[in-house]
Amino acid sequence: MAQNVQRSILGTLMIRPELYFSVSEHLRTFMFLQPFRQIAEKMFETLETGEKVNLHQLADAFPDHTKEVLELHQYSDSFQFLANCETLKTAYLRQETIQILQKSAERLTAGEELEEVVSDCNNEQELLKETFLQVKDDLHSDLMATMDQINETMRMREEGKMTGITTGIPQQDRLFYGWQKGDYVILAARPGLGKTTLALDYLLAAAQSNIPVLFISLEMTRQAIYMKLASKLSGVPVKSMRRGLSKAEHDQVWKSLEVMYDMPLRVLDTKSISSNWPNIRDRIRMLHRRKGYRLIIIDYLQLIQSGQKTGNRNQQLEEVSRQIKSLAVEIDGAIIALCQLNRSGEQSGNRRPMLWQLRDSGSLEQDTDVVQFLYRDNYYDHETSNLDVELIIAKNRMSGEMGTIQLSFDPKANRYSQKDIEFSDVDFESTNALQPMPEGDLQF
Repeated sequence: MAQNVQRSILGTLMIRPELYFSVSEHLRTFMFLQPFRQIAEKMFETLETGEKVNLHQLADAFPDHTKEVLELHQYSDSFQFLANCETLKTAYLRQETIQILQKSAERLTAGEELEEVVSDCNNEQELLKETFLQVKDDLHSDLMATMDQINETMRMREEGKMTGITTGIPQQDRLFYGWQKGDYVILAARPGLGKTTLALDYLLAAAQSNIPVLFISLEMTRQAIYMKLASKLSGVPVKSMRRGLSKAEHDQVWKSLEVMYDMPLRVLDTKSISSNWPNIRDRIRMLHRRKGYRLIIIDYLQLIQSGQKTGNRNQQLEEVSRQIKSLAVEIDGAIIALCQLNRSGEQSGNRRPMLWQLRDSGSLEQDTDVVQFLYRDNYYDHETSNLDVELIIAKNRMSGEMGTIQLSFDPKANRYSQKDIEFSDVDFESTNALQPMPEGDLQF
């Protein structure tokens, strides 16, 4: 019975590898018995890369258990998969508990002190439970943790350090005190206005401060993203990399790649992760648990498939947005989601994006801690040579302060930098109130 459960789990993952990320938090290789434990270790190593397990390669890796490997697919059962995983976990917990109790009984028989044996037994059982269960803190623990956070903030301020993750833009860091734990940030703009470019600036600012960063690109390939990062670090334009590099440029790019190699960053694209939200969520959870990523950037929101079959597209996007905020709180990190705006906001005389453009999908605005917009004059007026960009802070739950930061754009280095201009405060609530919302539903 136990062997058939293990065979069924592994056989199902052979046929449907996407199911792995739905159980990876609780399905551990040490729960399997030999030889299935070794087989599971090899399979899970492959599944974590997003690749499908090759049956014959797996069989070649275990010449002494070729028959067991080749027969796995015969036990595949998607309908019983979750139940089988729960059965395996329960069996493991039961067996481990029996061993703890047997060891305690042997110690008592040997004459050890009852109080000490019982204490050790309880501690081992708690550690066993914590392997799978999240322990909920009580009110006292929460309040003490809050006080610890306040004290840590005071200490960091005295040392001249930032409490959050630097954004790379000094005026913005003063507004948010850096990206904070649990932050859900939306960076929105029209297509081609530079959302990805600014997001990669955020990535580099964090990674250069030794903050682990995960960038999920649903639009571009990993290689394209790494080229953009190499361009930012080397100053060599991306078009030169595609056209062909001189010896000097080649050396610059190579050095930038060496620098990136030592940075705590990772880029995923649709070759290594599907655009289905449950898969994205489970992968973020797994990678955060194993690599400690504290800043997650998703490019971009409208390319995420909700995985739901009910509701219209806006309702599905609304649910994804809610879950992104919940995930940011769960992993105790910050998540930045890029968002593409359509032309609906350009119907008025003022073409600068407004908060109501996010309200067509309900909770996009209300779920967020920070909403940022990008605006550039020459996006609409092609005759102007002005490349300056406005970074509009339309929502700031941290301090409530909103306004516009003036940025300069260097097309050669493909980077933004803050202009030496004072931050301009804007009353966005009244500004948005003056702009009537167009009739009819807006569509992303």
